[in-house]
Amino acid sequence: MADEIDIARQKAYKKINFNYEPSESFMNKQYLGIANHEYGDLNYELQNDGEEYTIKVPFENLLFQKFTGTDLQVGYSLQVGFDNYIPKPVVLYDYGTVTATSFKINDGSTTTTATSYNVFGQDTNISGVNWSINFGAEQSSFTNFIETNTLYANYYDDYITNIFSIKARIVSIKAMMPIPFLSALKLNDRLVIRDKRYIINSYSTNLITGEVSLELLNDFRIASDAPAPTNEWYELYNCADGTISNSQSYTIGTFAINERVTSVGNTYTINAVLTSLPSGSLLAITTTGETGCPIVMGSETIFYTLY
Repeated sequence: MADEIDIARQKAYKKINFNYEPSESFMNKQYLGIANHEYGDLNYELQNDGEEYTIKVPFENLLFQKFTGTDLQVGYSLQVGFDNYIPKPVVLYDYGTVTATSFKINDGSTTTTATSYNVFGQDTNISGVNWSINFGAEQSSFTNFIETNTLYANYYDDYITNIFSIKARIVSIKAMMPIPFLSALKLNDRLVIRDKRYIINSYSTNLITGEVSLELLNDFRIASDAPAPTNEWYELYNCADGTISNSQSYTIGTFAINERVTSVGNTYTINAVLTSLPSGSLLAITTTGETGCPIVMGSETIFYTLY
C-alpha cells in the first residue's frame, strides 16, 4: 500500500492547556486566588521542544457552593462586589433529584417550601459512578470528594500519554489507496500497517493523481482501548495458475484457511488471513463448501473434500 515512508521524532508538547472561559463569579475569583488556576482548568508546563497543546471551550465554569449540613448547592452570578452579571454560556451536568433539608424559594411575591430539587453542577452520577465536567481533578462542591473521572482523564489522557512515549514517531506515508477505503476513512480511525498500529494526525488526497499523503503517529495505547476489529481480508491462491490475489473485506471468520472459493469463474483456496487492507484489485468470493484445490487428471477434473 505504501509507496514512500518517512520517519521523524515526535516532539513532545511544552505546554498543555485545557481551559474554560475565565469566570467573574466571586466564588471562582476566590478559588483562583487560592489555587492559582481557574476552577476546573488543567495546565501543565514542561521543558520540551514541542508546540503547545491547547483546548479552550467558550463556556464559563461556575463554582457552586453547598450549604453546610444539607445537600443544597447553588451557583452565583455575582462579582466580587456582589454586583450581578451575565455569565458566558454555562454547561452543567444533571446529578439528578435529591432530598435536601427544607429550604425556601421566593419568586418575588410568594414564598414556598421545598424539600427536594434537581441538582446541577460539575457532577453527574451514572450507574453509581461519578463523572465530572471539569478538565482537571478538583474537589466537587457537591460530593466534597476529588473527582477524577474528568473530561481530560476520559477523552485526552491516553492520547497525550501516547505522544510522550520515548518510542513515539511521526510517520509520513505517500500511497495509492482504493477509493472505497478512502471514502470510509475517518480521522479518528486507527490504521494497521505492517503489523504496527497508528493514529491519523492528518491526511490529504491529490484528486488528480489519486495519491494520498498521511501523517501518522505510533499508537502505543493498550490494546483493550482500541476498537476490536470486525473485518478481515483473505490471500487467495489461484488453483489454475498458482498466482496470488486478495479478497474484499469480510466479517471475521467468514472463510477459513484452505477453504475453496470461486470468483469470476476462477477457483481459489484461502492461503492466509489478512488483518489490514491489501493493495491491488480485491475480489468478491463465494464458498464452494469444499477445501483444497481440485485435482486434475488428464482432461477430467476430480473434486475431493478433505475432512
